[in-house]
Amino acid sequence: LDSRGKDIVIQGSIRAEDSIIDAQGAARGFLITHGEPATLLIENLTIRNRFAAPTATGGPHGGGVYVADSSVKLRSCIIESCRTADGESGDTPTPGGDGGGIFGLNASVLLEDCRVRANVAGAGGSVTDYRLIPERGGHGGGLAAQGGEIVLRDTEFSNNQAGAGGMDLDGGSHADGGCGGALRIEAARVAVDQVRFRGNAAGTGGGGGNEDNYQGRGTGGHGGAINIADAGRVKVLSSTFIDNHAG
Repeated sequence: LDSRGKDIVIQGSIRAEDSIIDAQGAARGFLITHGEPATLLIENLTIRNRFAAPTATGGPHGGGVYVADSSVKLRSCIIESCRTADGESGDTPTPGGDGGGIFGLNASVLLEDCRVRANVAGAGGSVTDYRLIPERGGHGGGLAAQGGEIVLRDTEFSNNQAGAGGMDLDGGSHADGGCGGALRIEAARVAVDQVRFRGNAAGTGGGGGNEDNYQGRGTGGHGGAINIADAGRVKVLSSTFIDNHAG
């Protein structure tokens, strides 16, 4: 669904579980890229089984929701079982897509009373020639932000997974796993208040080699719950972290 810059409210029934947008892995949930105002509201919806394809607008990022240079409020929503595309393999491998559930690029995003669960960022592209370098896994299994401002209130991130690093099947280098099982914050400002992080994991490092010449694995991703990069700023209040793991 493309909101096309409209100042609208997209509202389900009383419970998010009763209003489900399920693409069965065929397409992204919401595309918000036309300078939408802060009054754009998505409420009481389940966004499930969405997929960000490499050829889609916005590229392979944001399986459930993609927001760029715009604003959106998600209230009492469930974003679950969404994923971003794996990186392209071959002579010019690419990284896995970032933000399995939600991706924000210079965006203003508010999540309130939401559940973000079981979303996966894409794996990095692999190679079959030791002279080439495989690519990293996607960052931010639940949410990835590059620039902008993210506010999270009374929300839960559970069982989200950053992408695994790409493999070199010919025994060369190893690619690193994606960072931030729940959140990957890059040069963005984030406020976290009464948020529960449970069972999220950064990506595993990609393997190298083959049956005759195994070369180990790349470095696992950092930040089972939250990873902060490039001057990102995060303020956390009254939140819990349980059973989250680095890659």
